[in-house]
Amino acid sequence: MDNSIGQWLKDERIRMYGWVNASTNWTTNKNTNGPDSYWLRANRIELDQFVFKIEREVDSVQQDHIDWGFRSCILYGQDYRFTTAGGWGGDQLFIHNLLYGWDPIEQYFDIYFPHFFAGGTDSPHWPLGSLSRH
Repeated sequence: MDNSIGQWLKDERIRMYGWVNASTNWTTNKNTNGPDSYWLRANRIELDQFVFKIEREVDSVQQDHIDWGFRSCILYGQDYRFTTAGGWGGDQLFIHNLLYGWDPIEQYFDIYFPHFFAGGTDSPHWPLGSLSRH
């Protein structure tokens, strides 16, 4: 990453991170392990989840100004089948029954108000789920 971009992200307290998780299984079944097992397809290596997060946490230690934060977390892989209840991208599973799909599992915005109560208060996470279509 370019130093100027990296320094800007650090100065703004924006973090980006994630992980990859894969799995495999060995069985006498030929095509599927369902409905008895978490592993859907027999005798294959599969991508369970590739997760990417970008976030900015509110600075609730300081008391002199309003601060803001957010989190956006996207999941891709077979595990979208277990998190797709939010409604975004639900057609992948509910209409097309895709093996792999994506799901925006966390999307929210936060505001910290230091002067409302002694010690300040943090807004509830304002989820962006109200923007989803159902």
